[in-house]
Amino acid sequence: MEELFLILQKYQSKLEATNLNPYGTCYLAGPCIAEYLRTIGISARDVTGSLTLRDKHGKEIIYGKSKPSSRNIGMYHTWCEASLDGTNYLLDASLKYNKVYLKKYLGTKIKIANQVPDILVTEKRKTYWWNYKEDKSLISVSQSYLRTCSSHLVHYLSQLE
Repeated sequence: MEELFLILQKYQSKLEATNLNPYGTCYLAGPCIAEYLRTIGISARDVTGSLTLRDKHGKEIIYGKSKPSSRNIGMYHTWCEASLDGTNYLLDASLKYNKVYLKKYLGTKIKIANQVPDILVTEKRKTYWWNYKEDKSLISVSQSYLRTCSSHLVHYLSQLE
């Protein structure tokens, strides 16, 4: 698990070294991390769907299809899932940027709970603080954003050695 966490840290460092605004780049993180993991022999895939986070008051903040009682702030979310030593992990290197975006662009209206980390490596898709739900109908939306990136950038972010 520590190995996966370090890989996500490397991804964040490389992303931050580009001129790309990292806010809203989950469409890059999921596929690039999955590609890198596959090149080093780890079974991985990028996954698109909805992500529910909790704010500091316990209210739901949703990227993806929302419920009437929640606040929708995005169309979808993309992450990576990997299998290492017989254990399946959910990997999300873009939470840091989701949190900064909410604070920077939506002001003090939304503050994600401190229990939501900047990098997530977990066996649990759902806790009180986050809920990841795969939704294959949203894949085309994520892939359409990915296609706007240069192949050079995608290749660069997929090389994490």
